[in-house]
Amino acid sequence: MTKAHGWRYWLVLLVGLCFSHMGLAQSQGDESEDERWFTADSLNAGLGEVPEEVKRLSPREAIRSFLTLTEEGDYAAAAHLLNLADIDSGEQPGRGAELAEQLAEVLRRGEWLNASNLSGRQDAAIEDPSGQNPMTGQPRRNIELASLQINGDAYDVRLGRYRIPDEDPVWLVMPESVSAIPELYEEYGPSVIDQYIPERFKTSFGMLKVWEWLAIPLFLLTVSGVGVVAYYAVRLV
Repeated sequence: MTKAHGWRYWLVLLVGLCFSHMGLAQSQGDESEDERWFTADSLNAGLGEVPEEVKRLSPREAIRSFLTLTEEGDYAAAAHLLNLADIDSGEQPGRGAELAEQLAEVLRRGEWLNASNLSGRQDAAIEDPSGQNPMTGQPRRNIELASLQINGDAYDVRLGRYRIPDEDPVWLVMPESVSAIPELYEEYGPSVIDQYIPERFKTSFGMLKVWEWLAIPLFLLTVSGVGVVAYYAVRLV
């Protein structure tokens, strides 16, 4: 091999190594990014612009916003906290509001949520001062919100972190969980008696609605009355 060919060989080899390292670094960067969020071209395009009162940057912020909006009856705004990717954009406004209302009922009756227990970090990384959790400090792109049972089968309600180009990532109820809302609502939704309750008594107060709080003492009085009647009936026999 001549000297001219020799230095050309080493130059080509050097350039090839540089490009291979650049490709590896790019690949690692993409993998790292995928671990932080799910990418999408658009989110809930059929719902229009996201209202200012909808907060979605962290799991805690998203659920606190969802609970507040649904308690106020603003289900159209609450729909922006669901990932409606599996629903046609033309149906998203009406269907999204309906699903938001149903999910609020499911969470209230099936598993009461305290938003303060959710991560307040945008990346939802686990914080463990003791350092015993091996996942400490690692970002998460989906977390379990609730796990409910229907006929012995588990249904998870999960939040996912999504990012579209040129916008900050946001936390939404994942499409798989959204698709399970109707079944969960059928199991955990309002009873038949709700249809006959005046609207002013259907307002939520803590874990229960106003009429449910009022019904508790009436139920206890009824049970006590039945017990007294049964007691005296037995003594008379």
